[in-house]
Amino acid sequence: MPLPLKLCSAIFLLLLYSGSVTAADLFQLTVNGQTRSYSSVDELPDFNTIKQQFSVSDWDTDLIEFSLNYRGINLKAVYQAGSNKVTFNMPSLNKNWSYEGASRQGSWTQLTDALVQESDLVNDLLALMVQYTPNDPVAGNPSSLMDNLVRLDFSAALVDLPFGKALQVGDTGVESVSMSDTEGIAVDEFDSSGSSVSPEVVSSEENKESSTETSERENKISIGLGFSSYDQGDSKVNTTTIPFSYSWNFEGESKSSLTLRVPISQLDVDGNTGIAFGLGLNYRQNLTPNWQISPNLNYGMAASESLGSGGALAS
Repeated sequence: MPLPLKLCSAIFLLLLYSGSVTAADLFQLTVNGQTRSYSSVDELPDFNTIKQQFSVSDWDTDLIEFSLNYRGINLKAVYQAGSNKVTFNMPSLNKNWSYEGASRQGSWTQLTDALVQESDLVNDLLALMVQYTPNDPVAGNPSSLMDNLVRLDFSAALVDLPFGKALQVGDTGVESVSMSDTEGIAVDEFDSSGSSVSPEVVSSEENKESSTETSERENKISIGLGFSSYDQGDSKVNTTTIPFSYSWNFEGESKSSLTLRVPISQLDVDGNTGIAFGLGLNYRQNLTPNWQISPNLNYGMAASESLGSGGALAS
């Protein structure tokens, strides 16, 4: 099968797996003891909608207490009786922010704008997500961007080794086989302890030289498809990944190589989708037949609008 057709097939399977999970209630809003649940950030109500969904005697003068369970993070806000000032609190950090407009609705608008625009407040909230939520797309779980970058670092050194010798069982017993003969066989570097289906397709040309001769080391292009499913906390998480890489294999006794890796992933948490993109470079050089150095440089970004989270990491 030609490589472009393989790529199209992989992308089709990615789309097939996407959005197959029914959304769950990841957010709970409580107003003066009354609670409603929401499945995504997009569903969280503005001030006018809150007034329609919850019952308060006088929205302009009464004491109103808000409590939001934001994917496991407790956030609070309060209007004191007779005041337009709204005080926002993160109990986990013991920090408070206050906003006061011409009306309570104006104060609420200032608060919601700050949750998007004020860097200190936003950074504190994102840090709490990484620390406390079991399904954040940035870090803290097997499907996160941080976990994928760690796999990217170690897979080049521990999985895709083209040097040294491997042991193979033949008809006459155990015999030694050069690892260069296995070049073109790739292992899915995005496998996980969860249930997974990871068919990988690798394109490489056959070795045209005899094993007794010094063969030219050809460049290699690889593409695959990985699918993993986890239960994280109370949520069902599916991750679909297309790993792409291109390796430049250089001549010489050290048999050095440079590999560009571009993994693209989609995360689905109870129907809330996110996307992650990575870019990595790996250099390998053979020091001895059994030892090599393999430094890595990786950068990745992940974001989910419906989960209200996002970030970038480098390693």
